[in-house]
Amino acid sequence: MAYRKPQNGQKWTWLLLAMAGAGLVGWGQKENLVCGSGQGPKPPPRQESTSSASAPTPTLRLAGAEPMDSVLSVAFSPDGRQVVTGSKDGTARLWDAQTGQELRRFKGHTFWVWSVAFSPDGRQVLTGSGDNTARLWDAQSGRLIAAFYLFQGGGWATLTSEAFVYDGQESTKAILFECLWLVDPQTGQEQPLAEADFDRFHRPDLVRKALRR
Repeated sequence: MAYRKPQNGQKWTWLLLAMAGAGLVGWGQKENLVCGSGQGPKPPPRQESTSSASAPTPTLRLAGAEPMDSVLSVAFSPDGRQVVTGSKDGTARLWDAQTGQELRRFKGHTFWVWSVAFSPDGRQVLTGSGDNTARLWDAQSGRLIAAFYLFQGGGWATLTSEAFVYDGQESTKAILFECLWLVDPQTGQEQPLAEADFDRFHRPDLVRKALRR
């Protein structure tokens, strides 16, 4: 399946709004995505230094990184061994926190990556972009797991490479018919979805399985 933006001017907004510190997106206990309360994570308690002189602040230098004004978001992995950044070039990048070497690049967004986050186990990376999508990636391989969309009228859809799920509204279904295409893996030719194709790929169970891997 392939996705194209609608041609009728329909505006998209983020399903997950993964803005750093906004608290609108969280990770469930079973590592599937959930919407939070908007309270945002509480900062750790401040620890007063017992020494008379302040210790120097550690600095992490990322090899080959863009100028700092191009990096829009930063997050450390739960174990502190890796760093993910979001940039104005539309990519998110995974770095070794010890050496500063780039490990992987997540490509797919078409606009600035405003926010990034790791899952609690560090196996997945969530990115939010000005292209009106939030995307979930496999941190190890860089594979796109799912893309999330929220339509202006309140409808929503979640897409993977194998299936999609949506809110069941006719207005959302009409948009998906306009935006989803079948792609022949051998020739690359595209064709619009027929009603039978829509029913065949509308598989909430497969989407749920992809999100829980």
